[in-house]
Amino acid sequence: ADKVIRIDLLDRIVIDLGDGSSDSDYVGYLVVGDSLRALPAGTAMKDGRFYWMPGPGFIGEYQFRFFDRISKTSKQLTIEIGGITPLFERGEIPKIDPRKK
Repeated sequence: ADKVIRIDLLDRIVIDLGDGSSDSDYVGYLVVGDSLRALPAGTAMKDGRFYWMPGPGFIGEYQFRFFDRISKTSKQLTIEIGGITPLFERGEIPKIDPRKK
């Protein structure tokens, strides 16, 4: 089964594809229907990690396939991107009640 990750728009994601060993060489693709396409803008692959900070316009579900050229294995990942959750709902800034002084 696919691994599913849910994030908000403009969140940065880092996924470690490897098992911690240096014996991997991953290449990644965006899955569109039955086709493999180039990774979208804002992505990077380095040292067995996949980085992405989806920009405006990237809302919805995106499927990725990563191939390890050394072990000849693959991994599939689905990232679901929602709208922007206000910071106070994420617990990052306190809620301020304008009625209180």
